Amino acid sequence: MATEEKTDAVRVEDTDTSADRASPHHREVHVKTIQEEAAEQASPLDLGWRTWLVVFLSSFTIMAQVYTTVAAASVVAFIAMDFEGSSLSGWIIQGPLLMQAALSPIVGRLSDILDRKYLASIPPLIAFVGAVVCAKATSMNMLIGGSILVGVTLSTIAIVQSIPSEILPLKYRAVANGIAFLGGASAGIIGQLSAGAYSHLNSGGWRYIFWTQAAFHLTSAIGFLAFYWPPRHSDFPRMKVKEYIWACDPIGSFLFIGSSALILLALDWAAGTYPWSDAHVIAPLVIGCILLIVFGVYEWKARPDGLVAHVFFRSGPNFPLSVFAFAVEGWIFYSAVNAITPQMILRLGWEADPWRIAVRQLSYLLPIFFFSIPITWIPANQSIQNAGGNRFPLRERSWTMLHELHIAFRNGDIAAAVAKEATSASASIKGRSHPTIASSEGNFFRSAFIKLTLPRIQLYSHNTSSLFHYIMSSARRKPYLNTSANSWIAPPGAPSDLVDAFHRKLPGYAPTRLVPLPSIASELGVAAVYIKEESNRIGVPSFKILGASWGTFRAVTQRLHLPLDCELSAIADAAKSNPITLVAATAGNHGRAVARVGSILGLAVEIFVPQNMHPATQRLIASEGAKLAVVPGDYDTAVRAAWDASQTRPDAILIQDTAFDGYEDIPNWIVQGYTTLLRETTAQLPPAHARPTHVLAPVGVGSFAQAVISYYRSPSSPSSPSVTTVEPDTAACLHASLRAGNPVSVQTAHTIMAGLNCGTVSTSAWPLLRAGVSAAVKGYEGNALSGEVRDGKLYGRGAADMKGGVAAAMATLVRVKDAGLRGDVIFAGVADEEDLSIGTEQLLKAGWTADAAVVSEPTGENIIFAHKGFVWVEVDVLGVASHGSRPDLGLDAISKAGYFLVELDKHAKRLQEGPKHPELGPGSIHASIIQGGEEASSYPAKCTITVEKRTLPGETADTVREEVENILKGIAAEVPDFRYDLRATFSRSTFEIEPDHPFVSMTAQHTEKATGTKSDLVTGPFWTDCALISEKGIPAVVYGPKGEGLHAKTEWVDLGSVEAVAETLTSLALDFCK
Repeated sequence: MATEEKTDAVRVEDTDTSADRASPHHREVHVKTIQEEAAEQASPLDLGWRTWLVVFLSSFTIMAQVYTTVAAASVVAFIAMDFEGSSLSGWIIQGPLLMQAALSPIVGRLSDILDRKYLASIPPLIAFVGAVVCAKATSMNMLIGGSILVGVTLSTIAIVQSIPSEILPLKYRAVANGIAFLGGASAGIIGQLSAGAYSHLNSGGWRYIFWTQAAFHLTSAIGFLAFYWPPRHSDFPRMKVKEYIWACDPIGSFLFIGSSALILLALDWAAGTYPWSDAHVIAPLVIGCILLIVFGVYEWKARPDGLVAHVFFRSGPNFPLSVFAFAVEGWIFYSAVNAITPQMILRLGWEADPWRIAVRQLSYLLPIFFFSIPITWIPANQSIQNAGGNRFPLRERSWTMLHELHIAFRNGDIAAAVAKEATSASASIKGRSHPTIASSEGNFFRSAFIKLTLPRIQLYSHNTSSLFHYIMSSARRKPYLNTSANSWIAPPGAPSDLVDAFHRKLPGYAPTRLVPLPSIASELGVAAVYIKEESNRIGVPSFKILGASWGTFRAVTQRLHLPLDCELSAIADAAKSNPITLVAATAGNHGRAVARVGSILGLAVEIFVPQNMHPATQRLIASEGAKLAVVPGDYDTAVRAAWDASQTRPDAILIQDTAFDGYEDIPNWIVQGYTTLLRETTAQLPPAHARPTHVLAPVGVGSFAQAVISYYRSPSSPSSPSVTTVEPDTAACLHASLRAGNPVSVQTAHTIMAGLNCGTVSTSAWPLLRAGVSAAVKGYEGNALSGEVRDGKLYGRGAADMKGGVAAAMATLVRVKDAGLRGDVIFAGVADEEDLSIGTEQLLKAGWTADAAVVSEPTGENIIFAHKGFVWVEVDVLGVASHGSRPDLGLDAISKAGYFLVELDKHAKRLQEGPKHPELGPGSIHASIIQGGEEASSYPAKCTITVEKRTLPGETADTVREEVENILKGIAAEVPDFRYDLRATFSRSTFEIEPDHPFVSMTAQHTEKATGTKSDLVTGPFWTDCALISEKGIPAVVYGPKGEGLHAKTEWVDLGSVEAVAETLTSLALDFCK
C-alpha cells in the first residue's frame, strides 16, 4: 500500500458545489488537494444532465476521430481505382495525419490562452467542410485537400480526452476514459465494416464514408458549442503574443513538417511513379532525413523545451524506452489494421470485395475489442473502489506528480508541470517499491501521452503500406496468385518427336534466337533474363505459325487419311481430288499464319476478321493469298462467323486456336505445335541457367499459355518454374476467369497489344491454366499523363487525338510567319468536337471563313475525303404506372420496349447486309442508352431508348426519324397496348469532297513531297468537324499523323509522323497562299 505522507497534491476544481459541472455559470476555480477530492467521493453526487451529455459527447468525438483515421484507410486502394489508381492516394491518409502531428502540440499550447470550448468545436467544423469536399471530390488533388482539412480535428484528441477529467470527480474519471477508449475501439470496427459496406455498394460508394464523417464532425461541433462550458483557470501564466508564438515552437514545427512531408513524398513516388534509384526519390528522401536530424538536434540543444518534452528523458532511460516501445507497438498495430492488411488481402488476390475484406479482419479486430473490455474496466472499477475507500494504489508522492501531469495534459503545458515535480518525484518513479500504475490517473497519463505521440506513429506507419504498394503493384491491376501451381503435374501430351520432325520439313524453318537481356536482369536483381525473339518465324513475324502449321497438318491428314509422317507434297496431291479450304478467324497473327500454311500446302484459305482490324493488317493477311471476310463486330463475333462457315461448307476445315464445346481437337493440336518453341528454348539456355525459375507468357485466348503449362508442368520438364501470364487490362479474360473460378467472357477495348485483344478463354486451355498458372497479371504500360518519349513515340492521353496534329499545325504557323504570304494561315483551336462541336459552331457563327481547311485528326498520314454523319433519336415506350401487386392496372413499359429492341437489332443487321455506299459502305444503327423504372415494386410508366444512326449522304434527321417510326408502327400493329413517342434530338451531316478535287490533289502532292510516299485517299469511320466546315462551302480534308490508342489506356503518336505532317502543312500553306 502507498504511504500516507502529507503533500500538496493539487487538482483544479470549480468553487461551486452544485451538481452540473458543465454549466456555463461555473467559471471560478480553486485548487483542491487529493485528500479533499478523496473525501468528496464518500458523499453521493448528483451530476446534472449537461455534465453527462458532455462526457458522452467527448466519447462520441473520440469515436468520430478514430473513424476518420480508420475508415478511409481501409479502402484507400478502392478509392484509388475511381481516380485511375493514382499514386497520390496515400496522401488521403497521410495528409490529415501530418496535420495532426504538426498541430497537436500547437493546439495543446493554445488551450492555455484560448477558451477550450472553441478549440474543441471549431476544428470539427473545419473537418466537416473537409469531409464534404472529400465526398464531392472530382479529382485526387481535391480529395487530398479535403482530407487535410479533416486532419485539423485530429489535433484536438488530447483536449477532448481531458474533458471528462475536467468536469467529473476523481472516482468517475477512469470510467469516463474507459468509455472513451471503448468507443474508439468500436469505431475501429465500425469504420472497417462501414467502409467495406459502402465500397461494396458501387464504385463510388466510398464517398459515403466522408458523408458519415461530415455528420460525426458536425454533431461534435454543435454539441460542444451548445453544451460545453469549461471553467476558466486563474493560475495561467500571462505572456506576450511573441512569447506564446515562441512557446508553440514554430521552428521545430517547420522542421518536423518539412522533413515528414519530404520523406512521405519520396516513399509515395517510390511506390510506383519512379524507381528507388531515381533522383525524384533519392533527393527528397535525403533532404527529409537531414531535416529530421536537424529537427532532433534543434529540439535537443536549441530549445529549453519544445515539441518533444525534455523532462521525459531526464530521469533515466526507462521512460523514453517505454515510450519507444509504445510507439513501435502503435506503429505495427495501426499499419496492420488500417493499412497493410486490407491492401495485402486485396493485392494477394485473397479477396477483391471490400465488404468481405472488412469481415475477414473481424477475426482479429473482435478479439482485440473484447479483450480490451476487462483490461479497461477492471482497473477502472478498482479505481472507483479505491477512491471511495480513500485508498490509493500509488505512493502519494508519485500520485501527486500524476495529478500535476493530469492538469498539464488538460492545459496543454506538460513541460512546466513535469518540471515542477520531476526532482521530488523522480525517486518514487524510479524506485521499485511502489505498486504498478493501475489507477484512473495512471490510465489517463498513459493514454494521454500515447495520443500525443500517436500522430507520429500513424504518419509513418501508413508508409509501410506505400512500400507494400510499391512491391505488390497497382491496386487497380492486382495479380491473381495460385500458390499450389508449381507442384501441380499436367497430364501427358503428344509425342514431341512427331511435332519437331514436321516443323523441320517446313521451308525456311530454323530455331529463332534466345536473346539475353543483362541490363534488365541487373535492374531486377536476378541472375539472367532471356526473351525468345519471334520476329521472323518461317517467313511471318510470329510464333503462331508453329501451332497453325501442326494443327492444319493434323486436321488435313485426318481428312485425307494420310499418315503423320507423310511429305508435304502428298497433301497437295491428295487435295486435288478432295479440295480443302482452310477457314480461320483472327485478331492478327493467327490468320496470317494459317494463310502462309495454306500457301505452303497448296490449299485455299478464307480468313474472317473483325471490322475494326487495321487495314494494313488486313493487307498483310491478304498478301499471303487468303480471301478476307470482314465481319461486323469483335474477334469473338469473327470466330462465330468462321465456325458457321465451316459447318455449312463441306470443303471447309476450321483452323482455330480457340476451343469451345464440340471443337477441341484442332485447338489442342495447335497448342502441341507451340511446344517446339519451348524445346528450342531449353536447348538454347546456357548450362548455368538451364533451370529457369520464372516464365512469363502472353495470353490472348490462352493457347500459347496452355502450351507453356503443358511443357513446364509435365513430369519430364527440366524444371517447374513459376508461370506468370500477362494480358492487357482491356482484354483480361483469363485474369477475370481465374478470379471468378470459372471461364467468363469480358468486353474488350482497343489495345496496342492487338494480338491479345480476346475476350474469351479457350475451353481446352482453361483446366490447365486454372491449375498450372502461378500468377496472372494485367498489364498497362506508362502514365497516361506523362508525355513520355520512347522509341520515337510520344505516349500520353490525347497524344494522338489530337495533340500531335495540333503541334504540327502550330509548328506550321511558326514556319510560315515570315514567308510574306499573300493569304492568311489561320489556326483554330476548338473544343467539344466529340460532343456538340460548340467550338467550331461558334467559330463559323462568328464569321470566320477560309478558302480551304485541313482538320489534323490522326489519320495515319492518309487523306480522309469522306465520312458518315449521325442522328440521335429518343423513343419513349409508354406503359401504365401501378403498384407491383396490381398487374390488372399496370402496363410494363420496359417489357414493351423489348419488342422494339429486338426489331431494331434485326434492322441493324439488314443495314449491314443491304445496299452500300461506294465509298462509305453501309449505314448502321444501334441503341446506346436505355432508361426506365423508378423502383422495384412498381410498373414503369415509361422506358426511354436513345438510338444513334450513322448516316450516309442523303440521309437526314427526318429520314432517320421516319425509318425508326416505321419499325415502331410495325410493332404497334402486332403487339397489343404498344404505344410510343418519338423525337429526333441531335444530328450532324455527312462529309464528302470529290477525291479529284483540286485541294485534295494539292494536299496529296505535298504529303508525297514531305514523306516520300503517296498518301492513300480513304474514308473515315468517325465523324469530324469537316462536316460543319464543308457545309459552309469550304473545301476540307482530314489529314494528321500516325498514332494508336485513341480513347484507350495507352495512347501514342509517332513524332516522326508529326514532323512529316508539319512539313506537309507548311509546304501546302506556302503553295496555297503564295
